[in-house]
Amino acid sequence: MGRGVAMTANPAPFARAGDEPMLADLLADPTLHTLMRCDRLSEGDLRIAIERGRAALGKRDHAYASFMHSRLDP
Repeated sequence: MGRGVAMTANPAPFARAGDEPMLADLLADPTLHTLMRCDRLSEGDLRIAIERGRAALGKRDHAYASFMHSRLDP
């Protein structure tokens, strides 16, 4: 076989909390702002999407915790 891209030891480098860059760092990056302009998005649009995602994840985690708690209770 030909040479491909080398596999890293961690196939999901951003799978753990803390590995992601801070939002403030991302928003300070001019490249991100260029991409957002091309997509006709504002920083406010991005923040709204992030908050909606956080809310959806919180609801999912809460629903899962409630389900597991009800299964463990006699």
